[in-house]
Amino acid sequence: MKKFLSVTLAILMVCSLSVFSLAAISVDEAKNIALKDSGKTLVNFTNAELDEGVFEIEFSALDGEYDYEIDQDGKILSASADYFDVYTKNEKNITAQEAKEKAIEFYGNSDVRALKVSYDGEDNSYDVEFIDGAKRYDIEVSAYDGDVTGKDYELIAGGNETLASFIALIEELIIYITNLFKL
Repeated sequence: MKKFLSVTLAILMVCSLSVFSLAAISVDEAKNIALKDSGKTLVNFTNAELDEGVFEIEFSALDGEYDYEIDQDGKILSASADYFDVYTKNEKNITAQEAKEKAIEFYGNSDVRALKVSYDGEDNSYDVEFIDGAKRYDIEVSAYDGDVTGKDYELIAGGNETLASFIALIEELIIYITNLFKL
């Protein structure tokens, strides 16, 4: 009986180890996921490591710097890109509405919720934040020419779209109440 339990326990351990090892991706695979998402091929990796179960991938390309967090199953938890400034103009040539349209068009999203647009005079840019599905987006749009100069997105509510929709509803209420007090 002891031998049977020992053999059964050993088989279960081997099976569970193989299941866990099948789910984990390598650092190189995490790098490839980030590259595919960014659309970049010519990059210089500045960081690629597994930290507390999450791959932290950072690289520079010709147009800017990129940061990714990817779980061990290959799902992108967050991504950001900060584009290099090629010029600085302080003129404000586009409206907040145009910045909002540019940001939504940039990601091709249509079911946008909890939208906020704010102007940053220091950078002469609009910060456009919204939720679409189970992702929270933060897009920086140049007030000078409408170019997207930075982007971030993160998975919210663990990717659960129902819970993310509830979070978006709460944020919409907060935005509405805040706007009431501005009047």
